[in-house]
Parts: sequence; C-alpha cells; structure tokens
Amino acid sequence: MVANFIHDLAGYWVHKDFRTKADNNFLYSRYFDFIKKKIAKYDIQPHNMYNMDEKGFLIGVLNKLKRIYCRSDYKLEKLRGAGQDENRDWITVLASICADGSYLPPALIYKGQSGN
Repeated sequence: MVANFIHDLAGYWVHKDFRTKADNNFLYSRYFDFIKKKIAKYDIQPHNMYNMDEKGFLIGVLNKLKRIYCRSDYKLEKLRGAGQDENRDWITVLASICADGSYLPPALIYKGQSGN
C-alpha cells in the first residue's frame, strides 16, 4: 500500500527495503535538527507542543484461546481460525500528551448509532 502511494507520488517503484534504508542515524539527526530550528525560529513553547495517537481494538477477537476438539475435525480444517465471540466491534482510544508533561484523559470512541 505504501509502495503504491510512493509509486503514484514519485513515478517510480521503490525497493522492498525502502523503509529499512530510510531508518538510519543520519536521517534521524537531520530530522530533529530541522525540528529544533523550527521550534527556535517560531519560539514554540513546550505548553504549545502536543502529540496525539490512536489505537484501535477489535472487541471479540481473542489473542490466546485454548480449544479442545477431536483430531479428525482439526485435520479436516473445520475448526481453524481466530477465536471470537461473534462481536466484531472496534473501540478506538485517543491519547494526547503535551511536551510540558500535562495530558488529556484518554478518549474512547465506540461504534456509532444510526440516526434512522
């Protein structure tokens, strides 16, 4: 997906290891030097710098599940697949923290209701 986006953007295909090659100390230090210059140029104070992230959780899919069943059913592949309780709803958690150490309480986003 990312490779397709880059191909559309740049007009050429990238190697499979393009992310690995981009992950090096030189580029990290160059990026953070750039950020430091912008912070100094615009006099951005820590209480005005924020980071937000989200994490989605699929409710109903179990990571570890012990199941007991007969070997013949297993060999017929009748019982393979992720353990679930038929609930396939997502919950998203939003977290936000400020560079001065303050933070907002996490926000939970549940499935919406139809207005019909």
